[in-house]
Amino acid sequence: MGKPELTYNTAAEIELFRNLCRHDFWSFANYAFGIAPYMARKPENRWLSPLVHRPLCMWLETTAREWLKLRHLQTQPKKILIVWPRGFGKTTIVSKAYQLWLHLLDPDLS
Repeated sequence: MGKPELTYNTAAEIELFRNLCRHDFWSFANYAFGIAPYMARKPENRWLSPLVHRPLCMWLETTAREWLKLRHLQTQPKKILIVWPRGFGKTTIVSKAYQLWLHLLDPDLS
């Protein structure tokens, strides 16, 4: 009797990854946007720290979800300010990854 053939459902894995990144900004920034692979390739340029950056990502995610829910009621645009030292990844996380993630949540954002 031969071994049973194991099949691997790549479509299910892709859908799981897609849902994870759509619902969790930290996962999106690390894996879909590519911060984690970049850090693995360039250990000398390692700036991402879960202790520092994950709370920021969680706060940004909460802020985005609240804004998306209530934006039709607001007359003034929502403004946020991140004050961190140079080299802490503000541009990468907030100006690049966060903007892309917001467009995943609502493709009609401009």
